[in-house]
Amino acid sequence: SSQKNGNDSNNNGGNNGNNRSNQPFKSGVSGKLVGFGAIGAFIIWMLTGIYIVDTGNNAVVLFLGKEQSVTGPGMHWRFPSPVGEYRIINVENRFSATIGGRQETMMLTKDEAIVDVRVEVQYEINRADPASYWFASTNPDEVLRDVVESALRERVGQTSLDAILTSGRAQLMAEVKQSAQEVLNEYNIGLNITNVNLVDAQAPKPVQAAFTDAIKAREDEQRMINQAETYVT
Repeated sequence: SSQKNGNDSNNNGGNNGNNRSNQPFKSGVSGKLVGFGAIGAFIIWMLTGIYIVDTGNNAVVLFLGKEQSVTGPGMHWRFPSPVGEYRIINVENRFSATIGGRQETMMLTKDEAIVDVRVEVQYEINRADPASYWFASTNPDEVLRDVVESALRERVGQTSLDAILTSGRAQLMAEVKQSAQEVLNEYNIGLNITNVNLVDAQAPKPVQAAFTDAIKAREDEQRMINQAETYVT
């Protein structure tokens, strides 16, 4: 019996020794697996920073919420989220907005007449600095509408009713476009006005018929001049 107990002790001692000798090996393997897993996870995370910009678009790349760069069409890489992010901007889109034509937007002319003016504004995102479209204002399109309406009121107030309804329309629109664009540039809104068209301009009802006749008479006069020039040549 004593011999058996001795053998059991020897066996237990041998097993304990083997277990102790295996522990460093297991710990080393586990450490390597954790290391490989961390490296793999890091590589996958870095790969999520790859992004593609389609033709006609630009991407504004952000790092920690601040603008880092602007990239064009193609495949690019940026710091993955949450460190970095990007925003796609279509720089080839053309936008339009109609301003005026409402009772609350009646305007006062230079000769103190009231006129209802409605214009269509065509604009696009500034290709040279598309990031400003995102960061200059929370609603740059609404800012443009307000700026154009303000410029329109100012220029209408410096123009006579007769000029607005007849021969001064083209000059009025050119002045509105220039004035509004200067304000947009000053505040770096990131929008370029490409055109301002006069959709409609109506005089107050009591004199509307008279001005309609005046416009028709001028159109008839211009047509007769054109016909005379054609006959002479």
